[in-house]
Amino acid sequence: MRRLFLLCIVTLSCSIPVTGHEQPLFPTPYEGLVGSSGPVQQGMIGASRVGTSSPTPEDRLLVLIYVHHPLVDKALHGHVACSPEAVFPLPRWIPFTDTPIHDTLRLLLRGSLTDHEFAAGFSTGFPLPDLGIASLMLVDGTLTVTFSDPQYSTTGGACRVTLLWAQIEKTALQFPEVDHVLHDPPDLFQP
Repeated sequence: MRRLFLLCIVTLSCSIPVTGHEQPLFPTPYEGLVGSSGPVQQGMIGASRVGTSSPTPEDRLLVLIYVHHPLVDKALHGHVACSPEAVFPLPRWIPFTDTPIHDTLRLLLRGSLTDHEFAAGFSTGFPLPDLGIASLMLVDGTLTVTFSDPQYSTTGGACRVTLLWAQIEKTALQFPEVDHVLHDPPDLFQP
């Protein structure tokens, strides 16, 4: 029964309309890049595409933001355990830019869920007051995200910070050039 419930939740999230366009969740986000010899060349944080001046679905990149689903968490553990296992992808389209990782993380930090996603039980701890990304550095597969958090809004209880970080980490790890994610300053996302 538990597996059936989880399958229903994940299936529901895969058929959510994306910015008015019904799009499949599973195509690779890098399909159709102009001048790319593979998904993304080593050392490249961004990807660009030649397109027209007005954005169309063909001029956009399919990315995923990862958010928490408390009902799945409860089904997995018998209670809301704040488990990263219950953090699931939701599809989004963003314009092609040279900074897709940064753009996707900024989108996650905005905390925008659709009414449909909210009704389906998804939740996120974002947005947080004054939380921003100061910089990203990708070296040998390790992405270091430097945050600006003057109000220390990323601190709190263990449950809260575990879910906040899991959403960020899983969102960044979707990019094939990212193998590991770190945050700076190191005192953020601490209970």
